[in-house]
Amino acid sequence: MKRIFILALLFSTVLYPASLKSGIYKAEYDYSKVSENTYIREKIVPCEELTTNNIMQRYKCSDLKVFKDGKKVFLRIRSYMDTGNFVHMNRGDYIAELKEGKNGLYYGKNDYIDFQLRKTGDDELELTVISRIKYSSTEFPMRGGAYVPEGNDRIVFKYKGKITENDENESVKSAQDFKDTAEELGINYGNYKKLENEIYYGDKKVEDADFDSFIVYKSSVYYSMVFSDYAKDKNNIFYAGKLWKVPDYNSFQFLGESYSRDKDNIYYSGKKIRGADLETFRIINWAYAKDKKYVYLKGEIVKGEDPAEFKL
Repeated sequence: MKRIFILALLFSTVLYPASLKSGIYKAEYDYSKVSENTYIREKIVPCEELTTNNIMQRYKCSDLKVFKDGKKVFLRIRSYMDTGNFVHMNRGDYIAELKEGKNGLYYGKNDYIDFQLRKTGDDELELTVISRIKYSSTEFPMRGGAYVPEGNDRIVFKYKGKITENDENESVKSAQDFKDTAEELGINYGNYKKLENEIYYGDKKVEDADFDSFIVYKSSVYYSMVFSDYAKDKNNIFYAGKLWKVPDYNSFQFLGESYSRDKDNIYYSGKKIRGADLETFRIINWAYAKDKKYVYLKGEIVKGEDPAEFKL
């Protein structure tokens, strides 16, 4: 009987790995690694330490709550900047379901943010912000302006105490207020915007778009936050806000930046690249690509370049 119990315990441990420790975590930061210049210094601090009387300073505060089930988290990020000429505050309150990945990684994702959590100790978590979007009134708080290179925003959190029902209720309400504000102003995905059950490209409505299934492709080459002009819903593919019937819907793939493909062709900015080799075509950077025959610059063949030898 004892042997059966031990085997059952081992079996359950393999199938159901321990979830993250629930509780309240506060941001920790190694200030020695913060670059400083003549004008602005940036520090990450717990949110209750955020002040508004530090001239020429940039502060970020972050709190993390892992709810009791260990599968749902609340992340609060505040960014405060005082340049001496103006004061600006951004905020983000996110609730996300966690999915467990390999090597102790947990992934959280919703309409506004993608991030991963990694256990670095019994009472310590490291969060890496993968991407964030912005809504109309202000950018979500992030280092470096509108776009953050993937994996560039890392914050270490230390466990500070148990979570209570009030903690969870306050977090849910705060995240809902944040969501309501974003939906009221519209959510930007690059040149596209979702607003009041309509899709817009710039100030023009995207016709024939299905609101619920509409997605805008993000670049996978350099910046995960740069949204392309390519989009799709459950019925159609769109380019630059217009219905695009050229590619095959079922085999369509966004390759990154302005490049895409289907089972028959490679495209740049919605235009077919004639003669491109489907099997060997790959992107080099935001403008350049190559296959076994040619080097391409913004979809055009670069004459005189050997793709086997070509380097930037």
